[in-house]
Amino acid sequence: MNEIYYKLNYWYFYDSNSSGIGDYNGILEKINYFKKLKINNLIFDSFLENYEEITNNLFIKKHFGSFEDLQKLIKKSKKIGIKISMIFDFKKINEYSKLLKNFEIINSSENQDFLNLTFKKTSSYYIEKVNDKINNFVFDSNEIKKIFFKIMNLYIELGIDKIILKNIDYLSEKMQVNKKKLFIFINNLIKNIENKKKLIFIGQFNFYFFHKNSLEIIRQIKKFSFDEYFLDFWSEFLINKKNNQDLLKKYSHKVMKYLIKKIIKFPKKVIFLFNNDEYAKINSRFFFSNDIKVFFNKLMAAIFILNNHNIYILQGDEIGQENINFEYEDYLYDKKEYLRSKDINLFPNNKKESDFITRSLLSKLNNKAIFAWNSDSSLGFNFKKILYFATPKNYKINNLETNLENRDSLFLWYKNLIDFKNLFSDSLPTYKNSKISSHFLNPKILFIKIKKINKNVIFVINLSKKETRFLFNFSNYVCKINSYNWTGIIDNFKTLKPFQFLVLEKK
Repeated sequence: MNEIYYKLNYWYFYDSNSSGIGDYNGILEKINYFKKLKINNLIFDSFLENYEEITNNLFIKKHFGSFEDLQKLIKKSKKIGIKISMIFDFKKINEYSKLLKNFEIINSSENQDFLNLTFKKTSSYYIEKVNDKINNFVFDSNEIKKIFFKIMNLYIELGIDKIILKNIDYLSEKMQVNKKKLFIFINNLIKNIENKKKLIFIGQFNFYFFHKNSLEIIRQIKKFSFDEYFLDFWSEFLINKKNNQDLLKKYSHKVMKYLIKKIIKFPKKVIFLFNNDEYAKINSRFFFSNDIKVFFNKLMAAIFILNNHNIYILQGDEIGQENINFEYEDYLYDKKEYLRSKDINLFPNNKKESDFITRSLLSKLNNKAIFAWNSDSSLGFNFKKILYFATPKNYKINNLETNLENRDSLFLWYKNLIDFKNLFSDSLPTYKNSKISSHFLNPKILFIKIKKINKNVIFVINLSKKETRFLFNFSNYVCKINSYNWTGIIDNFKTLKPFQFLVLEKK
């Protein structure tokens, strides 16, 4: 069975303690929810981010739960076959150094009696020690090692299975070292971790770490001692590549062809981030109808799932969490005020503790996310009215159970793709033992043939936003996947619908 990683922002997930945001125990209560989607790897940000900077008499509320709650969640997850990965972000190492000190203060033995006594009485506690003399982190190699090893030991104590090292290029910039020295430094960090046991290390890279040539990408990342590699690459490629500055305004089937062929032929250890937020930015800018956008999303999901990698990643805020979906920005506040401001920081003087304000300002980028489906506000996990957030007018809540009953939903499409990949993984392309060829039946329809000893599979992909005529004899093939028909049945028709995706197996 393939491994499926899911980056879970648990503060948007189930709220078990009525604090207004999701927490570790909320995940524990709903852990079988992820089993339904065949997710077997959850990715969390560093638990240290729960420990905000502490100053004298600052109120501390454990919104997300305690260190022990997280340990309990990890143990339970392992029992049902879900592994937990945790991020170490080098771009946040300055923040980590402060949060680590705060964590040590909260968990020091001299504070425990006081904290436990106060917590029982008030369900909250204060830290009487002052922690405001923390200087900014100095990017010295010895200081980095010290913080890194301390945090790794805590990750090991938690029972974390996999460590994801992120923003490694930022470290190179701050330490002012070239890539050769960076490779040596990172590899030594991994090599010298005490009690490493069976930890798996994953390097996550973005577009800016590499030159444009894909062969250069492979040469670069192979120099790191990682077990696997995450590339948050193609979304950045589509958005930021110099030649594609107009992609958000104008769709290009040529760019899509290049994207698909490269993903299919990348080595097995490379895992592309199926970045829900980034691809929402792309397709929300296309001038397609909403119906066509659904099938564009299905096409993108199929590309990132039915590829040559045994492991792939699904990322975003889309499963069981709050979903902001605005068709018009002026739902938020006064229309004239919105139109007067070109700046993303529309309300700089608004000091409300509201995650919704920022997200709503970006909603025009995110409102067509792969899994952004509206459902009735009474459904979903966090259905209670909570005053913790300033709730916009068009606030909606996702509900997976409802969408799995919808034959045309992207949720069901995603599930069908995963089921197909698990059942027919032998017929999917692998880098070394398949003969993979691609050609165009016409300028817009891409044909990908995967030939193996006992299987012949074809992907037929209409890269056009319009119906496209073609000639093909279906009589020798059985349709396994059809993005326009949930049963998979096809007829000998002469056209493919916009962004239609078919998987055919030779009889």
